[in-house]
Amino acid sequence: MKDLIHLIHTTKSVLKAPGIHSAQELKLLLNAYHGNDWQNYIGTSDNAPKTKILLENEHIKLLIIRWGGFQKTNKHGHPGGGGALKVLSGILLETRFDPIDMDRMIGKYHYFKDAITSIHDTEAYHIVENPVEQPAFSLHLYLKSNEIIAKNAVLTAVSATK
Repeated sequence: MKDLIHLIHTTKSVLKAPGIHSAQELKLLLNAYHGNDWQNYIGTSDNAPKTKILLENEHIKLLIIRWGGFQKTNKHGHPGGGGALKVLSGILLETRFDPIDMDRMIGKYHYFKDAITSIHDTEAYHIVENPVEQPAFSLHLYLKSNEIIAKNAVLTAVSATK
């Protein structure tokens, strides 16, 4: 997929099928997107943090985040179907914490352009940050429940876009 409009339409069509298990299965949708048109939605001319929601309904939220230099989230989780992110530009650092003992760090991961990761409360809670002064940009997909899309529908929709 070379543009976000196509990604949005594909995501909507995939949502029409019953039953999904996690955002990890939707990493295929994020992986299929290779465009640069995201810059038209959020702008790249400054370092200020910004969020642009591309699609939101009772099941899903798809958005772009512009991370300002050294911007950092609070420690948080992703209930429901979890969440996935793809780095569009820059560097993001994720620090993961044990879901039972949230004071215990279980990993640190650097993500660069085109890296994709997913998370669910059963796996970990996390802090995401831009560890450098230059802005970073990421595409996020959050599932509000874990019974939305059939795995086969995701695979079919992604295969049809190639």
